[in-house]
Amino acid sequence: MRDCAIIARKLEKVMKRRLYVIACICLSLVTVLSSCSLDDLEGNVYERMGMVKFDNPAVNDVSNRLDSMETAEVDNALKGQELDLSKVDGFKEIYETIQNIGKQEGEETGELKIKLTEDAAKVISKNGLLKPQENKDDLYASIGSSLASSSGTKAFVSSMSEPAGEIQSNAAKGTMALTNSLITTLTENMGTEDGDMPEEVKTILTDLQKELEDKSKKTEDLTKAEVLQVQMITNLVSSVADAADTLKDVEDMSTVMNDSNVMSIMDDLTLLSNVTNTLSGNTDVLDVPNISDLISKFTGSGSES
Repeated sequence: MRDCAIIARKLEKVMKRRLYVIACICLSLVTVLSSCSLDDLEGNVYERMGMVKFDNPAVNDVSNRLDSMETAEVDNALKGQELDLSKVDGFKEIYETIQNIGKQEGEETGELKIKLTEDAAKVISKNGLLKPQENKDDLYASIGSSLASSSGTKAFVSSMSEPAGEIQSNAAKGTMALTNSLITTLTENMGTEDGDMPEEVKTILTDLQKELEDKSKKTEDLTKAEVLQVQMITNLVSSVADAADTLKDVEDMSTVMNDSNVMSIMDDLTLLSNVTNTLSGNTDVLDVPNISDLISKFTGSGSES
């Protein structure tokens, strides 16, 4: 019995030593892991190991706002293959701007009707359009916060890779179909002798057009990334419409760069570029042309268009 007691005490000491060693190892691991930056380029260590999943309020806000994007029906605005933007909710200001530009150029535009392809008319009739946002600031602030850190960017990419809601996805397809038709109108009108479009620009727009056409005909839902891009592009068009009066007859852009409407265009372009660059290669997005490159090609070509 005495020998058994001695053996038991020895075993107890050995077990205590082993537990102490294991505890030290665990404590060291916790210390090392805790010292890792949450914004490490490889992401959070705990998250990578599947130990914890972080919620990002800004990313969640972007996702929730995408799920509730407003859409516009076109029943009263679409006749056959002609779309009257003045009758589409949310597009009246864009319509009036296009009308005013025509008047400034001395052209009699009449009631502006946008010619659509047969396929585009079907898509728009069925799905409607994404409306320009009256207040985009909150959405854009959440996007900016999401992209402010590498962990936020990772969460943003993951969230935007998810399928969009059916209503918003369909409306984005309608907007893609409309943009596709507008590019056709642009390239045809720019084919005149006085305003020939640079060949490289025409190639860029043709490639974009093919992409828009394919995506607008997809049977499955678009990703949230694609819907976000389309919404941002729609907002950008609205910003350009707001700045039209400021930009008319301007020869030196530096004189109007502090104007709030012009700055809004620059902000929209910058954020759209950042979002596209972040999402490209990680999820399915539109290959949006570099706007500054397009402008350079136009101005460098000697065209006044």
